Amino acid sequence: MNKIKLAMMVGVAAQMGLSAATARAEAWQAQTLKVYAADPLDTARVANGRLRRTRYEESNEMAVAKLLDGKAGLYIQMQSGSINGTQPVHRQNLACTPFTLQQNADKTIGGMVTGTAKFITSNTGQDYRNANHPIMFPINGGKNALVAFNYRPQGTNNTNRYAIVVDNQCNLVPVQNSAGTTPSSSARSASIPAAWRRSRRGSSRPRSCCACGSSLISM
Repeated sequence: MNKIKLAMMVGVAAQMGLSAATARAEAWQAQTLKVYAADPLDTARVANGRLRRTRYEESNEMAVAKLLDGKAGLYIQMQSGSINGTQPVHRQNLACTPFTLQQNADKTIGGMVTGTAKFITSNTGQDYRNANHPIMFPINGGKNALVAFNYRPQGTNNTNRYAIVVDNQCNLVPVQNSAGTTPSSSARSASIPAAWRRSRRGSSRPRSCCACGSSLISM
C-alpha cells in the first residue's frame, strides 16, 4: 500500500469518526440539579450604585460533588448564603447536601436531592479561612465520607488541613483517636468541641477547634 492510499484511508476513517462523535454529541443533553436557591439577602456590597472595592467578599464557591456508593452522593461547598433560614457562622462555612442519581422518564440519568441541606462546619478562621478548598473521599464502603478542608484558627499564623467525617445524610460522625476514644468533656471548652490533632510522631492529643460538635482531625 502506498502512502497516498494510506493517507486517504486514514482521512476517511477520521471523518467518519468525527461525524459519529458529532451526531452523538448533538443528541446528548446535560442534566442539571438545583441544590441551593439563591439567598436574596446574600448580596454584594455597593457604594453609589456600583460594586464597592472590598478585601473580603464571600460567596457560594469551591463546590465538590462525590458519589459514595455509585448512586448516592454528597454535594459540599463553601456557603455564604443562608440555608433554611440559618446563616453560616463567620459569614461563610462548609455546607452539605445529600443527593442520588435517578433515571428520568426519557431514560436519561439525572440527580435528586434526598435530604436536608445543612452546615457541617462552624469555624471562625483568620481572614475567613473557615473551610477552604474542600475535598471529599468515600470511606467505610460508601456509608461515610471524609471531608478535608483548610482552616486557619483565629489568631494563628498557619493554615492547616483538617478533616471531619459525615454520613450519607450529611450528619457529623464522631471520630476516635488511635486509642479508640473520643474527646472527653474535660477536653472541651464551654461550647467548642475538642479536636484531635496527629503530631509528626503519630500520637494524638486534644486541641480546641470548632466543627459543629464533631471531632476535627488535623492532617
